[in-house]
Parts: sequence; structure tokens; C-alpha cells
Amino acid sequence: MKNIKKNYLTVLFILLLLFTQAALAAQLTVQKQLDKQNIKTEDEVNVILNFENPFGKELPIKIVDKTVFGNNGFDIQCAEKTLPADKETSLQYGPIKPFAGGTYDLDTAEISYTNPETGEEETVKSNTFSVEVIESQAQQGQSQGITTIYQCNGRSIQTTSYSSSGSSVNIQTGFNNQQSTQQSQSAQDRVQNNQLNQDTKAIKQQMQKQAEEQKQMEEEFKKSLEANKEFKKEQEELASSGYTRKDVNVNAADANSGSFEATYQTQGGNTATIKGRMENGEMKEIMTQTPKDREKMLQALNENAQYQQYKKQIESQGFKQAQTTFNQITQNHTKIETVFKNHEGQEKKITADYIDETIKNVSLEGDKEEPGPSPIWLLPIAAIIAFLAWLAYRKFFRKQKKQVVKEQTPEQKKPVDFAKEAKKMLSLAEKLFQKKRKKDAYEKVSQAIRYYFQCKHGIGKETTNTELLRQLKNREAENTEEIKKCLNKCSMVEFAKHVPTKKEFNELVQEARKQVEEEASRKSAITESKED
Repeated sequence: MKNIKKNYLTVLFILLLLFTQAALAAQLTVQKQLDKQNIKTEDEVNVILNFENPFGKELPIKIVDKTVFGNNGFDIQCAEKTLPADKETSLQYGPIKPFAGGTYDLDTAEISYTNPETGEEETVKSNTFSVEVIESQAQQGQSQGITTIYQCNGRSIQTTSYSSSGSSVNIQTGFNNQQSTQQSQSAQDRVQNNQLNQDTKAIKQQMQKQAEEQKQMEEEFKKSLEANKEFKKEQEELASSGYTRKDVNVNAADANSGSFEATYQTQGGNTATIKGRMENGEMKEIMTQTPKDREKMLQALNENAQYQQYKKQIESQGFKQAQTTFNQITQNHTKIETVFKNHEGQEKKITADYIDETIKNVSLEGDKEEPGPSPIWLLPIAAIIAFLAWLAYRKFFRKQKKQVVKEQTPEQKKPVDFAKEAKKMLSLAEKLFQKKRKKDAYEKVSQAIRYYFQCKHGIGKETTNTELLRQLKNREAENTEEIKKCLNKCSMVEFAKHVPTKKEFNELVQEARKQVEEEASRKSAITESKED
């Protein structure tokens, strides 16, 4: 009994310690801004990320940020940077030259890092804000486009898609530390840029060819869509209500397969959509949404008690309803999101699911919460928790004196055959590729490789390609180079927009399966040797 009491108090002390440590742990913060106000269409504008690093040491981070306005900008899918030990640091990228006037809402920048104090992976978001661009003289000789950047996991890829002439490539990194802009590039960056420069012409030609092929495939898919009976029927019903088609956007896998979204409008300005998915000329999913549908969903949302409670709560905090969006997932399921903003530009959202004409899963989300009081206020709460736990302890152990304690043997967990699980993932990848979901197929192959070798070497958590290869190298694992080649091929399709052939994919799956089987057979041979 004494040992049980001692263990109970030890666990209680550890929980209180962890609670206090988590409450007082420091956190990285980031603010996003532009370096100009009163922007005109001929201006060049830079994006600045202002960081506050509370840890007093260098901090590796990953940046995800899409900043596009005036039909131009940057889509940073991933960029690895290291913040200096300075408390305040700024990173800058650009310039962005807007080509169209108007008001644009900029997305948040997401920063991922490992907290040095807790060892936990954390993600923080920047503020959101709107930018107004004033229409000026039309630009002459300028190309409009979005630059996509991926600089993570040992790969550095940057492409620019132009609206006027297909696609092109911009080799310059376009990302610098504002506090050290006069410093020269590192040797590694110069080597990477030299290698990319050697292949610029070939890459550009390849991308232009792929863009032409994709455009032709999309035109063929549109023709196949127009001939589909179900699509014609939905169009005719909208036409009978006074709707005319404005545009149709498609994402074609081939001439008869892909997804689509068509928009329609009446003379009075009402809008409707038809979207769905078609495979081999057969309609797999088709969804129509009209103003009447949205009005019906909005009425059901406003009548929901949970929604009314959340709305009253955030309106009392100075937030006002800004907009409501309807994301149709299936014909009977729509995701509703209502955004509320205050005068400081902070946002809170109420989300809900409209399933089979019923509101479900109402939840409140706050993208940017107001700074609360110092975490020291949590200490009295910890003291109260400790007192209540002590009362529960006394009551519990008094009862235990009157009862017979029975020891129970914990159930033994059945070991997981991770080689078998990895092979299942590879089989699933083959099915995804057959369904023309090539990017998903390559991502599943990459997941299978990482899962198997993480389990085999006891790494214990999901890792990036770079982290896995580093861990394997530290453990002097065999076939590290072959594993690296497989992962790099997956990354080329996931992030470089490479269009793979069936032969390339089959060879990749065969090589991945070979690596898993060789490691599994090697492990089996070692086990048999020990038994002998």
C-alpha cells in the first residue's frame, strides 16, 4: 500500500510539473506585412515576416506562405530557414508587382519549428490583412504569374507559371534575410544555382511542352464533359431558371477523366455552380448549388442552438459577421464557414456541416486570439488541482483499506508486422496510380518507405525525407543511397510537377518493395542465426 501511495504522489507531482512547464513555455511569434502602403499597379512590393525569437539561440524553421494579389505573387510551399539568436529578426521576399487593381485578402504565413524548451513540434500563424491596389497605367512588356518555391528536404525548386505564355523558370532564390542582405551567398547556394542554370533551357522547354499537353488534354476533357448526359441535364435545369454559364474550370487526368467546376449567373447577379468528377467518360459525382440551396442551409444554421450560442459569445467580444462560405463536398454534405472580424482585423470562425438537410458538428475556431494575461495566473489553478487531487487521494485510499487489491497483468500488445504494412501501402499506391491519381500514388510510396524504416530502426515518429536519411546514416544502415534515390523520385512528382510514366512508377514500386523485402529477409536471417 505504501508503494502505491508513493507512486501515486510521484505521478501527481510529475503531472503538475508538466502542466506548469507547458503553461510557461515560450513560443515563437510572427507578424506579416508589406513594405509599402498606397500601392499602385506599377509598384514593386516586398513581403516582410517579422519574428520574435524568445529562445536566445538559432532556430531552424519551415515557412509556408502564399501571398498573391493583383494576379502576381509567391506560393511558398516550403522554405527552410534558420533564425539567428537575436530576439527580433525579419525575413523578406519579393518583389511582387501587381497587375490588377482591387482589394485582396492575404493568407496567413505558417511557421513550423521544434520548441527548444519542450522538444515538441509547433506551428504558429501570422496575422491576416487586406491590401488595396490602385489601378494605374497598364504595364507594358510585363508577364503576369505566380512563382512557386520549394526549398526543403535537400531540394531547391522554383518555377513561375505565366498567364500570357504558359510557364517559365526563375532561378533566383528571391528570399533573403533583411538584416544581412549585403552578405554573399553561401557556397552551397552558389553550387545549387550553378547546377540549375546549366539546365534552365532544358527545363523551360520541358515545362512548355507539358503545359501544351496539359492544355490540349483539358480541351479534350471539356468536350467529353459537354457530351455527358448528366451534365447536360443539370445545365438545362439552370438554364430554365435564367442562368447562363460564365466559366468552367477543369483538372484533367486524361481526355475522359478529371474534376470540374462550372459557374453560372443570372442577369440579376445570382450565381450557381455545378461541380463533380468524371472517370472514363462516366459521371462519378455531380453536385449543383444555387442561391436557394444556400439560403436554405443558412436558415438551418441560424436556427441551430449551438450556433446561436457561439455567435452571441463572439459578438459580445466585439466581432461582427463578415462573410459565409459554402464548400460543397458531396450532394448531401456541405461545409459551412462563417467568419467574424473585429476592428483590429482579428478573425474567429464558426464552422458546421450540413448533412442530409441537418446542421451537425458546429464548432468555434479563433485564428488569432487576443494576447491573454501572463501565464503566471495558471499557477493558482495548478494549486487548486493539487488540492482536489489530494482529497481524491485520501478518499480513494481509505476505500482501498477495506478492499482486496487484485493485481492484473497488462495485456501484451501484439507486435506489428511493419514490413507487411509497408507492402500494403505499396499495393494501395499501385491502385491510386491506376485511378490516374499519380501524385497521391507517389506520396503513398514515399510514406511506405518512411514508415518501414522508421519502425525498423526505432525512430519512433513521423519524419521528413531528410530527417529519415540522416537517422539512417547515423545508424550506419545499409542501402541508404538506394533509399535516398527512391525518396527523391517521389519528391520530383510531389513538388516538381514531373509527369511520370507507368514504366517509371512500376520501376519505383519494384525498387521500394525490393528494399523492404531485403531488409525483412536480413532481419529474419539474423533471428535464425541467434536461435542456432
